[in-house]
Amino acid sequence: MTRFRAAFDLGSGATKMTLARSLGPRRWEPIFGEEKEVLVGYAVRTSTDNRIPAPIIAKLRTALQDFSDIIMSNVPKGALCESFGVATAVYRECLNGMEVLDQLSQEFRLPLKIISQQEEARVGFVTACLLSDASTSIRSDHVLTWDSGASSFQIVRGSRQGHALSNIFEGPWGNSKAFIALVEMIQKQVPTHPSSTCNPLSREQFNTFIEFLRHDLRKQKERAHFMQENGLSIPIITIGGDTSGFYLSSKLIRRFDNIRAAELRQAVERDLLGKTDEELKALNIPQVNCAVAKVALVVSVMEEFQLPPFTYFESVGTTMGLVGLEEFWKD
Repeated sequence: MTRFRAAFDLGSGATKMTLARSLGPRRWEPIFGEEKEVLVGYAVRTSTDNRIPAPIIAKLRTALQDFSDIIMSNVPKGALCESFGVATAVYRECLNGMEVLDQLSQEFRLPLKIISQQEEARVGFVTACLLSDASTSIRSDHVLTWDSGASSFQIVRGSRQGHALSNIFEGPWGNSKAFIALVEMIQKQVPTHPSSTCNPLSREQFNTFIEFLRHDLRKQKERAHFMQENGLSIPIITIGGDTSGFYLSSKLIRRFDNIRAAELRQAVERDLLGKTDEELKALNIPQVNCAVAKVALVVSVMEEFQLPPFTYFESVGTTMGLVGLEEFWKD
């Protein structure tokens, strides 16, 4: 009988799920994947008590119920379906992360685990490798992978063959953190609502924010060992959904590969700066209120660490890597 796995990724900005079926030993085919926006990170960072509030818990519950219904409708009766989920940065950092996960785990009979940023990096690396394996544009065995969420980012150096990691860089910034910092810089106050906006943004404000991010990243440079040993000649693979900074970067550049920081700066000036939310919506820009902050973070990391061009692969969080990592399914 066919086996199935449902992998959940509870992130700071979205809750994601991939349902896959077995094609044989250690081979899995995704048959469904989706992410639902649940702004846990934003809610915690704009709270007064560093806790996940009740309305956000209700949205998490709704998302998990929707995914449970999808699993029920796609897995044949009597078939074996394993389910497992990981929770990332915001659940590590807030006061009630484990409490919320325990409630959801019991309600949905879904094992949930808060993973470290090192584990998060490994799952992201495996996801990037699996997605790029069929690509003709990535031929090198040794790669850098870059996964950026709402609260943190990870750059990993390793081998696609056997998924062996040689270095992990844990980045302190994510999309939500960058957005909040940008709005604070412009409006001189913490944004009061997820729909708060930094638009329209001037070129001077954009450049000032880039320098602010680069200054903070500069403090982390001594830990950036992925840059050593001719690391800059290694291909970079980025992953993320259709609201990620990498997706937005590819949309602005109008291709998925060979995306350079200098080109991104030009594209931001051409398409994003000086425009209102309504003008950006007309250009089909996703999450217009925080789009500039997301691209600013991408540009800042690339410039500060002198990264070469990257190739983007769309993913449902890191759920595909989670499906393929047997260590998470032993119990």
